[in-house]
Amino acid sequence: MKFKGPTPVAIKAVIALVLANTVAQIWLYSTIREHGRTVPDADYSHLVRLKGGIIYYVQSGLGSYLDLALPLEFVLSAVLLLLILLYRNRLERYS
Repeated sequence: MKFKGPTPVAIKAVIALVLANTVAQIWLYSTIREHGRTVPDADYSHLVRLKGGIIYYVQSGLGSYLDLALPLEFVLSAVLLLLILLYRNRLERYS
């Protein structure tokens, strides 16, 4: 399916946000060993559990983002679905 005419800017923006959030999550979780610590201190106080029971402590801002990144992904996906429903009259099928 594609849009008749150009793709609406709102849909492009939400897709860009979904992709940016996904890339940020993957990058942060894959590099958490480099910027996290195994022992908490005043700056690194937010607990992050990884697969296998490994625990790291990260800065509170980073930890808050990691806690909210997955729910944010679902919210952005729901917004994208809502926008597609709103613009459904501009969709056409490939033949």
